[in-house]
Amino acid sequence: MALPLLFLALFLGAGSCEKDDAQPAASQCNLPACDPGRKTIAKVRDAIGIVGYRNGRYAISVGQPGTYDSQVTGIVCQMPDKFKVNGSKVTFNGEYKEYCPDTVQKDTVPQFPGQIFYYLHLTNIHLTDTL
Repeated sequence: MALPLLFLALFLGAGSCEKDDAQPAASQCNLPACDPGRKTIAKVRDAIGIVGYRNGRYAISVGQPGTYDSQVTGIVCQMPDKFKVNGSKVTFNGEYKEYCPDTVQKDTVPQFPGQIFYYLHLTNIHLTDTL
C-alpha cells in the first residue's frame, strides 16, 4: 500500500503549480500607429503590390505566392504623393512593423482569414507594369 501512495505523492508533486516569472511579450500597441520604434516583423525587398485606400490611409497589398486567398497588407506610414493612386501597381522596399487592429475603423481589421496587416515603412517605391 505504501508504494501506490508514493507514486501518488510523486505524481501530485510533479504537477504542482509554481509561480511563472516569465512575462508575455510586450505589445507595442501603446505606441502611435507609425512609430518607427514598433517591432520590425519583416524586411521586404522588391515586393510587387497594389496601392489601395482605406479610411484615409494608403496601403499596399501583396498576394502570397502559392496561395489563392492570402494577402499581406501594409498600411503605409508615409506614402509619397506621386504614388497616392488607388489601383497603382508598385515595386517597393521597406519594413513591416507590428500592427494593432483598429477596432473603431472596422475595415482595417482583417476581412478574411488569409489577410494580415502590418504598418509599412517604405525605403523605396516605384511604379511597375508587372504583377
